[in-house]
Amino acid sequence: QGTDETGEEITITMDEDKDITAVFEEIEYELTINIDGEGTTSPAEGTHTYTQGEEVTITATSAEGWEFVEWTGTDETGEEITITMDEDKEITAVFQEEEEDEISADDIPGFTTMLLIVAAVVAVAIYYNKKEQ
Repeated sequence: QGTDETGEEITITMDEDKDITAVFEEIEYELTINIDGEGTTSPAEGTHTYTQGEEVTITATSAEGWEFVEWTGTDETGEEITITMDEDKEITAVFQEEEEDEISADDIPGFTTMLLIVAAVVAVAIYYNKKEQ
């Protein structure tokens, strides 16, 4: 105020008393949060505005049957991260479906032996059943 000039640097001719006021605005950056898979984030998915230097904590929560995998667009790791807003940023919380537990015969101790015994008992029962007929 006090001059018609604008910009970071101005020239003023001091030919009388003058009051000059510099007006500053906070620098703002946008944080865009995306979701890949099934889950939520806090703050919510979308674009949010923060001031320069502001620290933002972001939490990823997986939906039932899903698990958090990683963040893309940042080097931070873990379900809860904190980033400093020093530029516009875009990050994505990546979720994947949980794998169902599969049980194989190898997971059950003695399963093969038990299966052979059952097969032998069935074979003997069939043999004696046919013999009696």
